Amino acid sequence: MVLRPAANPSQTEPLKRRPYFCALPYEQDGWQIAQLVPVDLSIDDHTQPPLGVVLPAAGASAARRFAVAYVNYRAGVTRSLPAIAGAARQAIAQGTDSLAQTRIPRERAVLESISYGPPTGGEFAATATVTVPGQRETFSFLMVRSAAGWVCGAFL
Repeated sequence: MVLRPAANPSQTEPLKRRPYFCALPYEQDGWQIAQLVPVDLSIDDHTQPPLGVVLPAAGASAARRFAVAYVNYRAGVTRSLPAIAGAARQAIAQGTDSLAQTRIPRERAVLESISYGPPTGGEFAATATVTVPGQRETFSFLMVRSAAGWVCGAFL
């Protein structure tokens, strides 16, 4: 929709390009413009970008190690379970974990990227992308602080 100033409808230059709220009720004669209000963008002057997620270094390091160890375990490269507890241990035992039904080449995994959710108490979520030759896997998990340090507590 191009809006032109009402004072001079013959003016060819449209109004500034910015968002407008437009109320369009359906009347007897069809659609009618009932209200046209510019959207208040003043909040944008005050909104600050979110700060980066601050995690304990030990937690971030444990999450990176877990992501690679978990893919290596599911690929059959290692037989030892990665550091897990609670629901994650149960999911692996039942074959309901994130990569249980995925065929992964028997190759060493490499962490491509990992992102973290904000920590709450003694836990935080992580999403990792891990590659093995010819394949890329992305999965999410919950890291929890335990007496033994940071471990995966659940698959998300």
